[in-house]
Amino acid sequence: MACIETLNNSVVIFLRTKGKDEKRQEHLEKLFRKKSNALVMSISDKALPEIVTPITLVTQIFLFLNYLSDFLKVSQEKWIGGKVTRVEERLK
Repeated sequence: MACIETLNNSVVIFLRTKGKDEKRQEHLEKLFRKKSNALVMSISDKALPEIVTPITLVTQIFLFLNYLSDFLKVSQEKWIGGKVTRVEERLK
């Protein structure tokens, strides 16, 4: 069995769809929930065909990240082109 390594205080987001990879997605999510030290979240869209879910899933991710950045008071200037590991005092 593979060892699951994630950083402390990290988040893993699974994008779940209905289709040929559904069982694999379910297995990987269960494995991460059991073996990793990350917060595991799942965003799914099983109502639509798998071929169109990239559009619906990316919309859900954007809305979630927009809410999260507002909640954490992270400037949207930091969204593109860089990873925010610490929020500078001037950005709070």
